[in-house]
Amino acid sequence: MRISSMSQQEKVAYMQSEPIPHLICQMAVPTIISMLVTSFYNMADTFFVGQINTQATAAVGVVFYLFCHSDRKKDTGAILLGFATLMFGM
Repeated sequence: MRISSMSQQEKVAYMQSEPIPHLICQMAVPTIISMLVTSFYNMADTFFVGQINTQATAAVGVVFYLFCHSDRKKDTGAILLGFATLMFGM
């Protein structure tokens, strides 16, 4: 049975009955893979943007920082990208 299809009580029972190393591996591996994919994407993006000029790389850095520290509203990414385009003239 998949964890996502379990009820809340079944999840609690599963967490209490399974060995801790197994649970850590089961929960950590998808997160690690996701973070690796994101890191590789960001490295490739920075490489190709860096081919333009240093201002473009700075714009990506500023937008990434602001995007990570925003309040996650619907259009935050588009607004920040527009701001970076105006600010750094990409």
